[in-house]
Amino acid sequence: MNQPATLALLCLLPACATSSINPVASYAPIDLGPTVDVAPIELPIVTEPTPEAIVPATPVISGLRTPPPIPKLGKVGSGYTNFMLGYYNSKVNGAGEGEIFNLRFGRYFTSLISLEGELGFFQTNGIGDNRLRGLPVMANGRINLPLLMFEVYGGVGLGGIYYDSRIGGVKSDDWIWAGNAFIGAAFSILDKLQVGIEGKYYQTETAPQPLDEKLEGYGVFLYAGLRV
Repeated sequence: MNQPATLALLCLLPACATSSINPVASYAPIDLGPTVDVAPIELPIVTEPTPEAIVPATPVISGLRTPPPIPKLGKVGSGYTNFMLGYYNSKVNGAGEGEIFNLRFGRYFTSLISLEGELGFFQTNGIGDNRLRGLPVMANGRINLPLLMFEVYGGVGLGGIYYDSRIGGVKSDDWIWAGNAFIGAAFSILDKLQVGIEGKYYQTETAPQPLDEKLEGYGVFLYAGLRV
């Protein structure tokens, strides 16, 4: 064997030995391209609701509407105005019977207690030309028993009556102290309107001469009014 071939063979032997011991070392690294940074994904934290937080769904029925609230009387702080018309019977001898008109303003201080002012007019026609006219002015206290749309009540009041009478051909007029007691029932309509019925009895001091009688009498009323 010539000398150059021998030298070439000797040079190849170390490379072959290295290749047999670590074959991966003979390959070039693979280029995977540029790296990409991926942000971590944050998952929402789900917690189970407590029993108190679970509210049952309200069933909805198609075609049905929620009914309006039931109007109630005796609302604290509310007021009322009543227009009253009724029959009046006087206990004054010979005065007879007739009509009575009252206008009343009231206010609820609690659902059970209200205060009111009242102004009225009554007139009667008795036998012959006997007649009696009066203007009662009263301040009343009232106890109420509200029952949803209904209210039963009763009360008393003090004030006075100016009267003008002609009894037995003798005329007289004066102002005298008076009181009244009453009982009634009211019914609420459309929240603001009320209607009712009431019975009232008037009692007075003895009128001076020439009448010289107490102007006692009673009235029965039907009325309508507004609540504010």
